[in-house]
Amino acid sequence: MKMPMKVKGAIFDMDGTLIDSLFFWDRFWQSIAQRDSKNEGRLPDEALAKRVRTTTYPDALRLVAEAYGITDSSFFEEYLQFLKDFYRYEVTPKPGAEEILLWLREQGIAICLASASHKDNLEIALRAVGLREYIDSLHSCEEVGVGKERPDVFLKAADLMGISPAECCVFEDSFLALETAKAAGFHTVGVYDRYSYEQERLRTASEIYLAKGQTLADLIGQIKFDDERL
Repeated sequence: MKMPMKVKGAIFDMDGTLIDSLFFWDRFWQSIAQRDSKNEGRLPDEALAKRVRTTTYPDALRLVAEAYGITDSSFFEEYLQFLKDFYRYEVTPKPGAEEILLWLREQGIAICLASASHKDNLEIALRAVGLREYIDSLHSCEEVGVGKERPDVFLKAADLMGISPAECCVFEDSFLALETAKAAGFHTVGVYDRYSYEQERLRTASEIYLAKGQTLADLIGQIKFDDERL
């Protein structure tokens, strides 16, 4: 199916969309339990688990520290380094990621990234998986001061590309982020990830939805770029 739109730009999320990295949180909760005996065997409740996955990492760490009663001043530094090492050595690209980015680049489409991760970590992860060269600019929610429950990071990315939301498509694995983008007037592609919540809400917010078993390469040829390519 082709998207009924004229697209000049693409905004990709990173974690769970372009790279396979959301298993970080499994590692994170395990390390929390091992770090402090009073938290041994403790898993987060669903509300906390969802919240930390949709906010910036510093805010996520603050939420976790509060919920788990962690007062050690080294906690934040320790886990920010833990995250950097994870991105540097453990992540892999999602299937079809390089193919779709190369195809978009060949069409002359502006490509940027909008993520809740720290900008330094975006660079680390994308270089580690060989995707950095395809992306024009990187944008972090930390720069705008809010997570993807608000459209600020998407609007900033579109503005810096010099295009309107109506001319831009957002690619996301998070239903919350995609609902935000859709409400702000962006076109939307939902990308299945085994760690993402509420796939039906993601599907509903998507003009194109990549289900389990599909890859980003399946988007090639589906997106319309101008009136001459109908």
